[in-house]
Amino acid sequence: MINTKFTKMNKYLLITVTIIVIAVSAACTRMEVITDLFNKPKADIWNGYDHFKSNNMTAILYADNATEVGTVTFGLEKVGAFGCLTATYELKGGWEMAKSQLYVGRPEDLKTKRFPYVVEHMSRVSSYTQYVFCNELPPLNPGISIAAQALVRSLDGQEETAFADGSNDLLTAL
Repeated sequence: MINTKFTKMNKYLLITVTIIVIAVSAACTRMEVITDLFNKPKADIWNGYDHFKSNNMTAILYADNATEVGTVTFGLEKVGAFGCLTATYELKGGWEMAKSQLYVGRPEDLKTKRFPYVVEHMSRVSSYTQYVFCNELPPLNPGISIAAQALVRSLDGQEETAFADGSNDLLTAL
């Protein structure tokens, strides 16, 4: 009989110790997760572009290097948990846009690379805001530039490619 009581007590003791070990282990794991959350650096949702928040930049869109057809204003906007670079195209004088494009990178690469951020406008528009997630852009640092391009058409049907870059005071503003 003593052996039976001792065996039952050992089972209860073993179960109790097991429960305590599991509880302590779970608590330690939760504390590690909480500690990791506080110790890890927060992600930069703006990828370095956050200076646009207080200083939107506007560039003139020139068609055929001489005809002013509108402007592009660059800024930032938070969309959900993400930071977005925005480019707001405003055309004037009856010009409409069929395609808007953005380039972010080194100015010397602009001639050899395509504009990676492209939006086609099925019905032409005279104003449009294009959004690009900042985490898709190269981190902003010296030597990174932004340029905009648009396929535009006048009221009389003249089609041109309008462009805004450093020669129009945009790239040098960064």
